[in-house]
Amino acid sequence: MSQQEGLCVRVGEDAYFCRRDGLGVADGVGGWAHVVKGSNAALFSSRLMHHCASQLEHFDDILNDYDINDYYGLDPVKVMQVACERTLEDAGQGPNRAVGSTTALVAFLRDDELRLASLGDTSLIVLRNGNMIFRTEEQQHSFNFPFQLGSDSKDTPEKDAGSWAVKVREGDVVLIGSDGIFDNLFDEDILDIVNSVVMGTPVHPPTHTHIHEANQHDSNHHAHNPTPVAVLPKSRILRTDPHAIASAILVRARDVALDSGTTVVSPFQERAVKEGLYYQGGKMDDLTVVVGIVSVMEDSPDRR
Repeated sequence: MSQQEGLCVRVGEDAYFCRRDGLGVADGVGGWAHVVKGSNAALFSSRLMHHCASQLEHFDDILNDYDINDYYGLDPVKVMQVACERTLEDAGQGPNRAVGSTTALVAFLRDDELRLASLGDTSLIVLRNGNMIFRTEEQQHSFNFPFQLGSDSKDTPEKDAGSWAVKVREGDVVLIGSDGIFDNLFDEDILDIVNSVVMGTPVHPPTHTHIHEANQHDSNHHAHNPTPVAVLPKSRILRTDPHAIASAILVRARDVALDSGTTVVSPFQERAVKEGLYYQGGKMDDLTVVVGIVSVMEDSPDRR
């Protein structure tokens, strides 16, 4: 169940925010529950997203004390760093402090530039005309051990976050997902789902193959290839409800996560096998995905 917390929404140990100019997802690291009694990964993910969103909200009111250069000069790494520091303050100090950590990704628009910062294995992709044009890189210390922000972590946004600036166009689809999404769905599957929702056609079933074939698969070559798409009409993309795309992706990811491995091969399975581990099927986890479609807003606020 999801619930509003400040300027973000918490879903299990994940949290996200959605604004007309920005999106963010934080994936609270659930492993703390097995290490420290009373840990609270959800606090770290939700407070981090709240504090990221609050920095963007500051520019909503032109009466606030800021210069136009502050608006256009906003750095996503700095936004995440400030949010991290405020989150650690919220967690408290000493023996009674809250304990936990989270991965995070924050992205926002400045004119036609999508600026983003990412730390850990939460990922963002940009789709244009039915094709993927950009994808962030995941950060892992080792298999299934992502970079993270929080208690006793040496990872910091200023030192470790990846940062990108991507030129976008009207009709581009921006999607951010926690590792629960990308551990269960190949990029090709996500592309298929988005294209099917936009075109109003049936969504293909999940990636299917025999287990012994998957064990010999290279992680860059999957059994399923996306449906060829010429060029998606921009008018159809702009009429598409982003919630419909997100819902379809969530349904598919949940189906794969619940699969025992008899029919479905997941990206997490492929990576585990490459590490020499025996693993079949999907990966149970919190599933969070937010989707935005770039559009021109005629009522954009005056930035002085």
